[in-house]
Amino acid sequence: MSQDMTVEIAIESRIRKILTDQFDMVLPSHHDEITMNTIPAWDSMAQVQIVVAIESEFGIEADTALVEAQTLVALVEVVGAKLLASAGASP
Repeated sequence: MSQDMTVEIAIESRIRKILTDQFDMVLPSHHDEITMNTIPAWDSMAQVQIVVAIESEFGIEADTALVEAQTLVALVEVVGAKLLASAGASP
């Protein structure tokens, strides 16, 4: 397994925990099924709470891409990109 894949799995696991806590439910096992359209409680207010939890969990700042991410897959991609960009930033 590549390091990128391992990092992506770790990010997904942490975001799944945030979503599980937010919705107080067992999430579908397949990540493609975890979307704003398939989880009735995932509304705009829940999205704000998810974004705040992600900011806290990963130490990142929200941007338009994170706020507009409406699927687990999109959240993982945006967080991964932000973490990669911050890792490449000079101190």
